[in-house]
Amino acid sequence: MQGLGVPSGGFVVVEIPKIEVFEDEGDQVQVPKRKVVARAKGVPVASVRPVDGASRQVVLGLGAFVLWVALSFVVGAIMDGFGLVVASILFVLFPVWAGVTRRWYAFLGFFILPLVFLVIPLLLFLLVMFVFSWSW
Repeated sequence: MQGLGVPSGGFVVVEIPKIEVFEDEGDQVQVPKRKVVARAKGVPVASVRPVDGASRQVVLGLGAFVLWVALSFVVGAIMDGFGLVVASILFVLFPVWAGVTRRWYAFLGFFILPLVFLVIPLLLFLLVMFVFSWSW
């Protein structure tokens, strides 16, 4: 790098001429065309961003959510109290799985959506039943 007029240990701006796509823990990531800082020794310093991984995880999360709802209703129809236990266990396991994988959008599919579509309507239903029980 001395021949390029860059002092030893200095930095130089390098252009990436094309988009590189590679696998990183099962998710496709790409390095778009941009200027990146490279060390004088030629080691590139570039960040990568997920492309298809997020959308795939959201689809998997929504699919698991639908399966979760179906399973809780089927088991709840067969054994009333047991269905509530299974639904509660799954309601705890999915956020734990999301925390283990460390994907913020997994929390959306596995925690917030069941909360919005199951727990809140269940609480509203119980409130309505409680009000109607007092009106009789």
